[in-house]
Amino acid sequence: MTACCNTTIQPGHDTILTASGPSISNLSWYPSGTCLNASCDSVKVQPIVTTTYTVTGTDTLGCQVQKTLTVIVGIAGINDISGNDFVSVYPNPSAYEFTVDLATKAMVKVCDVTGRLIFSKMENAGTITFGKELSPGIYFLYVDGKPGVKVVKL
Repeated sequence: MTACCNTTIQPGHDTILTASGPSISNLSWYPSGTCLNASCDSVKVQPIVTTTYTVTGTDTLGCQVQKTLTVIVGIAGINDISGNDFVSVYPNPSAYEFTVDLATKAMVKVCDVTGRLIFSKMENAGTITFGKELSPGIYFLYVDGKPGVKVVKL
């Protein structure tokens, strides 16, 4: 099953999330959205805060399959969405490893340029390093914590 798409929306706007796959049935979304057709493979959502949606379906073998999508609510772009400096990333750019300093506990996610989630982890305030496991390319770091959300192009 595939699900599309991680996105950023302006406050008060909505977006469409979709799920598809050969012979996938019984689709359900959490949190729920407004189903746009009988199979509920497309839903309209209008979150008021950044929200991660999980779509669950059943394949032909009766196994459950899940995918997650994140809708960021804020100013579209790769700059600091909230205008807060609760996170710093260095060196950026880097060919090997990134260091992230967090001033507060935050959900840290890294996505590739297509929006595919590479990793996601709740981190405490402090310093974390990552990047050795990444293939060369463009990535986005999403940090969601108090006082807001920050998106950094890596």
